[in-house]
This record gives sequence, structure tokens and C-alpha cells, in this order.
Amino acid sequence: MTSKMYRKYLFGQTLASAGLLAGAAQAQSVSLATGPDDSVDGYLEVTPDAYGAWEATSWLGYGDTFNPAGSIGPSFATFSALLSVFVGTEGAALGSNINLLGTYPGTLLISAGANTASDTNSDGVNDTATSTFNVTNLGDVNLDFVLTQSVSNDGGTVSVLLQTYEITNNSASPVDMKLARNFDGDLSFDGAANYYENDEVGTTANGAGNGQHAYMSEVGDSATAICLSSPEADVYYGSKLGVDPGSAGVPFGYGTDTIVWQNYGIPTSWENYCAGVGYDVNGASGAQPAGSASPYDASLGLGWSISLAAGESTTINIYHTYGSTSPLGGPTCDCLADLAGADCGTNTNDFFAFLGFYQAGNPAADFSPGGGINTNDFFAYLAAYQADLNNPDCPN
Repeated sequence: MTSKMYRKYLFGQTLASAGLLAGAAQAQSVSLATGPDDSVDGYLEVTPDAYGAWEATSWLGYGDTFNPAGSIGPSFATFSALLSVFVGTEGAALGSNINLLGTYPGTLLISAGANTASDTNSDGVNDTATSTFNVTNLGDVNLDFVLTQSVSNDGGTVSVLLQTYEITNNSASPVDMKLARNFDGDLSFDGAANYYENDEVGTTANGAGNGQHAYMSEVGDSATAICLSSPEADVYYGSKLGVDPGSAGVPFGYGTDTIVWQNYGIPTSWENYCAGVGYDVNGASGAQPAGSASPYDASLGLGWSISLAAGESTTINIYHTYGSTSPLGGPTCDCLADLAGADCGTNTNDFFAFLGFYQAGNPAADFSPGGGINTNDFFAYLAAYQADLNNPDCPN
């Protein structure tokens, strides 16, 4: 067991042995796969529990397996993946693994029913699972979740796990909650001994119009990327251990760490920040961006702020796209010049964002062939901006 994993293992075991687990119901993990043959490029198997969480086998989980394009072969990719819910200063880690719950000892109570898997395309392996669970406290929190999880392949080398959470407020009172999805990937595709040290994080969300998202990959290799996305998410982050977004005094920790938990949600300074890249800007971190610290652990996150009236429901969709730096599924955007945020619309905010990128020589301002940032990009952006204003499918 590596030093990173052993540190996390001991932390979870210490809390578990101290009896600091609250309301955790064991929830069956099921295997979902894109097909029966793991030697096929694009093959994906994930083993989520009834809450949508999974962990590496080294952390007493069942893990995931992905076979990227090329000669790499099937390899594991995830240390832990988890959705947490926070209501005020109460929280629950939505998972059943004892190490996971030892790391995140919740005060909200969780209880899950069966996690039922099915083979919807008759290829001999299960590809879809459905489950229900409840999040409550001793007061007026009463949330019902219906979760559908499915894996699919695009017909080539890209596959996706889609998790759809339908959330209903069964309380007689309104509720304000925050959700945080954490994906702690440890990509083993390069075969390195300390494989978790050399992953990079990045984003292509800004201006794309397909929801907030961030990705992790072996450096410069999109075939090994895993993109975490949600059309409904409010914020994303791409983390490398030690980097302090905005010098706000809240540095990124290990991928499976307690910072989001202790903050009752994603820290404000992390919102829409990618290590080595910055705020609201597309790009990639490299393996050791400025400010990062050994062992350079990487992780991804998404956040939602949700308010529900009594009896009201909402739905969020979380995509884990394996083999691409951009999401597979979700909405697409017809705007060419949208640079400010992930709203899919072109207006003066985008123009001023372009000017800022142009002045800084940021690659986001590269709108003409030939590479580099020059006056050709300025005129190319003006043409794209005008085209968006004339496009009825591009809001402005």
C-alpha cells in the first residue's frame, strides 16, 4: 500500500474505531460495464454503491477499470468518488464504505434500499442500476433520493457513467442545501510506481456551454482523461495538492481529504479554479504546477446550491466521461464567442473576457490558425462575436 493510501486508510480506521460513524447504512455495490470484453478499447467497468460512491480496492472498495485507446490495456483510475450533502452545519457523506465514512463522520442520517442492477442491452453484463435512499436529521430535514446509474460507450474509445439523482424535500419546511461531488482519481495508465504523482487537471468549460466540468489525465494525453461534469452544477474545481487558489489561505489537500467537509461545502476560493490555470480559464495544470507539493495529488470537484420548497423536487445529472477532456452527453452550445462562464450565451461580458485573455496572451484568445496570440485572433474573435449576434440559436 502506498504512503498516500496508507495515510488515508489509517485516518479512516482511526475515526471508525473511535465510533465516529453516524447513521451509515451498508449499501450494496454493483458492477456496471459497457460490455463483456475488457480488452476492447473504451471498455469501462464501475462498481458504485446505492449512493453513487465507489473506492479503490486498496481502500476496501471495488474500484473501476477503463481501457483507453492504444496499447495501455485495462487499468484502474479512481481512489474514491463521493457525493456529499450539507444543510447548514450538518452533513452526510453519501456512501457506505467504512473508510469513507470514517473520513467523513456525518451528522445527517442516511439509509438506503437495494441497489438493483440490470442488463438493458442484453450483452450479458449489467449496465444500469437503480436505488433509493433517504437523508434525515432529528429535526426538519427529510430528503428522498432516487438514483439511476448507467454506463455506455460512444461506439469508439470514450465511455461514460451517468448518475441521475432525483431529490425530493419531504419536509413540511423549505430546505437550502449544498451538494459537493469529489472525484479523487489516481490514474495508473502510465504504469509508474507512484502513478498518483504525475496526473494533471484541466478544464474546457469556459465558453463551451455544456455545463461546468473539469478533467484529469496523464499529462497531455486526452485518451487517458476522465471528465467530471454536470449541466446543473454551479461551480467546478481542479485540484493539485498544496496549491492555494487566490492565495486565500485554503490550499487544496489530498483528493480524499476533509477540507470540503469541514467547510460544509466547496470553499469559495476554490470555485471555478483550476490549479496551474486560474479562475474561469481553460487550460491544463501539468504534473507539478506552481505552488503544488509532493506527492502532487490531483482531484476534481463540482458544487450545487439547491433550495427546495416543501414537497418540491429537482434533478441533477453527473457525468464521468472516460477517454475525453470534454463531457460526453449533456447540452451542446452553438455560440462561437462565449468566453465568460459556462452559460452558453454571447454578450459584452464575453467581449471583455476576450480582451483580458488577449492582453495576457492567454490561449483562450487564440481564434485564428497558426498558433500564438496576435491581431488575427482579435479580428477572428470579432467575426465570431458578430456571427453569434446573428445566430438565433445563440442567446445574447
